[in-house]
Amino acid sequence: MGKSDRFNTSTSRTADEILNSATVSPVFPVTDIQATATHYEKLGFSIEVFPGAGYGFVRAGSAEIQLKQVPDLDPSTSTSVCYLYVEDADVIFEKWENADIIGRFIPPSSGDGIREFGHVDLDGNLIRVASSLA
Repeated sequence: MGKSDRFNTSTSRTADEILNSATVSPVFPVTDIQATATHYEKLGFSIEVFPGAGYGFVRAGSAEIQLKQVPDLDPSTSTSVCYLYVEDADVIFEKWENADIIGRFIPPSSGDGIREFGHVDLDGNLIRVASSLA
């Protein structure tokens, strides 16, 4: 059996059609899987944690971030970033700013037709939250 046979799903859709319906899920490195999942739960995400595997998921609608425990992670060196596109970034900023969490916020700003803010979690992972001004 060749490689192409193993991955043949007998679909009538083209590769471009399949890619156009794809989703992406970034993986954030974290030092404590449960603490990080709880942090995101306070922001409004649903959580699914597998402590024994050091892995978890946080979800909001169709958005998903995977969490991978990395015990020796240095949060000051993290370069993990993801964008979360929402209907109204200001509403999300107000909710998150008033949540009982520890983390750092990058204040809202506007430019290039978008409104956005940032949130850095305890592990140095950055989520930029943006909405269109149009």
